[in-house]
Amino acid sequence: MLPDFSAYEKDSQKLCHLLLDKVRVVTVPAASWHGGHLRMSFCGTIKEITEGIERIKWVLDPAAPNELYLGDRKLTRDWR
Repeated sequence: MLPDFSAYEKDSQKLCHLLLDKVRVVTVPAASWHGGHLRMSFCGTIKEITEGIERIKWVLDPAAPNELYLGDRKLTRDWR
C-alpha cells in the first residue's frame, strides 16, 4: 500500500522516523517523487494491524489524547 500523508508531512523519510521513534510502527519512505507517501505492508493479526493504525492515528491526529499506552509503557505526545 502507498498511502499519501503529504497533508501532514511532505518528507516521507522524516515521517517514517517519527512513526518508528514515537510509536514503533515501521514504514518505508516512498520514492523521492512521491513526497509524503509511505510504503506500508500489512502482515500479522487483525489486532496487530488495527493497533498499528491506531498508533499512526495518535501521532497524526491533533485531536487525539495527549497520552497513549503501549502495554505498560506510557507515551506522551511531546513533539508538537
